[in-house]
Amino acid sequence: APALSQPESLNSQTDNLNVLFLGFEDEELAMVAVYSINHRDRFQSAAVFFPPLGQVPGHNLDFRQYYRQEGLMSLRQAVAECLDVPIAYHVTVKNTILDEVEKITGPILVNGKRLDLKGIFTLAPSPQDEEILGELVRRLTKAEVYFWHLPRLFFRARHHLSTDFPITWDNLRLHYRIAANLKPQELRKFILDLEPKFTPGEGFRWHFREEQLKRIIYDLTASATKKGTALWPCSRNFKGLCHA
Repeated sequence: APALSQPESLNSQTDNLNVLFLGFEDEELAMVAVYSINHRDRFQSAAVFFPPLGQVPGHNLDFRQYYRQEGLMSLRQAVAECLDVPIAYHVTVKNTILDEVEKITGPILVNGKRLDLKGIFTLAPSPQDEEILGELVRRLTKAEVYFWHLPRLFFRARHHLSTDFPITWDNLRLHYRIAANLKPQELRKFILDLEPKFTPGEGFRWHFREEQLKRIIYDLTASATKKGTALWPCSRNFKGLCHA
C-alpha cells in the first residue's frame, strides 16, 4: 500500500521568534501558547493556543498529563515538533503573580470593566481577545516596563515566574528592537481545533488537526491573509473553546 502523504509544513518556511508560554492556575497547567513574531519583514505576531485537554501529538497523553509525567523541556520539544518551528525561549507564569503584573501594566478595561488578570488563563473566549492581548503586549513593551520593572519581577518572583531568556542588558536591548517594531493592534489570536477520535479500550480522545498544526504559524504571520479573515472552519464540537 502506498505511504500516506504528510501535510505540507509551511511553518518550516518561517524564520520567526517563537516563545512558549505556560500558564498555571492552582499549580495545574491551564494554558499552553506559542507567541510567534515574524521579525524579518512584516513584524506580524500571533498567539497560538493549545487547549490542554488535547492529546500531545504522537503521545497518548493530554498536555496536562504530559507535563506532569515528562516535564517542561519535553513538553517544549513536543510543541516545537508538532508545529515544526524552533522554540527560542519559554516562560512559565503562575496566576498568583498576575496581581503584581497588573501593578506594572495598570488595569486593563474591557467594555468599561476591569479585567481580572488572575483569571486570564481560563477566560472564556470573546471578540475582545485580540484587543486584550495586544494591549498587554503594548504595555509590557514600554521601555520602562521592559528594561526595569519586568526584569526585577523575574528576579524577585522566581517561584511564580520563570524563563530561560537571558536577562542581560545586551539581550534585552536586542529583543527590544524587535518589540519596538510590533503593531500590538494587529496581534492575532488562534485557538487550535480539536477533533474527537475513538480508540478501542480508551474511548474518545481529543486530537489536534495535523494539517492545521503544520501551517498555522505561516498563515498567521507570513501570509498576506488579513486580520479577521477566517483561516480555518472551527471544529464543530469545540467552536469557541479557549484553554480549558
